[in-house]
Amino acid sequence: MLGGGYESRRYMRCELRLPVFIQAAGGVYQGTIVDMSVSGLQVRSAEPIEIEGECTLRFAADPERPVEIKANVVERKSSLVRFEVIGISSACVEDFRDVIVNASEDPMACDNQIISNMELMPELY
Repeated sequence: MLGGGYESRRYMRCELRLPVFIQAAGGVYQGTIVDMSVSGLQVRSAEPIEIEGECTLRFAADPERPVEIKANVVERKSSLVRFEVIGISSACVEDFRDVIVNASEDPMACDNQIISNMELMPELY
């Protein structure tokens, strides 16, 4: 489900606005991350994002600490694309977590939930 419905999600999502580059077999796309959790994210783009299968997303809340994740497109709806995180390098885990926590309205609660979610999903991290 895109937009709304946060309470029914398995993992806490944090709303944010962060530029992202998406690299796929069909080329490189640009967009803006509009929300993110440990298991996925939504991206809004002015241009259609025509991606099938695995892609690489690159973003950084801090230019000195870029994050790169592997993801699959789960759903497309108008200008929104929802991605499922399928992998993240161990070097980027803390920076990925920091992006989500710092975007949260309740950083402490968000951080505690993320730590627990990451422990439940060790295959990604």
